[in-house]
Amino acid sequence: MILLVALYIVVEKSLKNLCYSFDKKSNHYENPKGERFKIAVRKDESNIDAQLRVLRERGFRFELTDEEKALLDEGRKLRNNFAHGDWNEVEGELAALPFRNVLRTISTVFEKIEAGLPLQPQQ
Repeated sequence: MILLVALYIVVEKSLKNLCYSFDKKSNHYENPKGERFKIAVRKDESNIDAQLRVLRERGFRFELTDEEKALLDEGRKLRNNFAHGDWNEVEGELAALPFRNVLRTISTVFEKIEAGLPLQPQQ
């Protein structure tokens, strides 16, 4: 459970770093200490959904399957329930998230993002 929660946090942080590094005002690959960077989240949109949207807006070309989207959403639910101490919910969600499948899917998501990297920086 801890590994899945930590993995989800790493995914979210990595996507945020990508968004920051492709921001027009950025000269870094990650948000420097003391500087605030936030992705605006729309109604009914998770942080990861917002980050994926922003990458597309910045020229990335990739599409995720319904299965990949669902797995990212299940990871979000697990993380939230874990953080709020909703242990009964966590137990049920763990059964639906085999660790190998999670690792494989997350690797595939980042491969797609990398393959969809814009050739020219956004001006």
